[in-house]
Amino acid sequence: GVCTKCDMCRSKVHSGVARGLTPGLDSDATPGCVNACLWGAIHFGDAEDPNSNVSRLLQQNRTFRINEELGTEPSVYYINADALFEEQPG
Repeated sequence: GVCTKCDMCRSKVHSGVARGLTPGLDSDATPGCVNACLWGAIHFGDAEDPNSNVSRLLQQNRTFRINEELGTEPSVYYINADALFEEQPG
């Protein structure tokens, strides 16, 4: 019954990478919340890899990071929901 901070399933991801799996693609190397999200609203991967799904999402959408102005380089990006609901041409 002790509350702990989410570590993005660090041991699961590292264990999967050690076995040659790709985080964000292979479920055994991806955080449980990503695998369990029925709506596909959570993504995980290497933002530095231009071929990763996360990198493509960051390039194709307006995003923000909470408290980015503090200079702490947060690693969690949020897609701007307003951009998802803008009226599409046509």
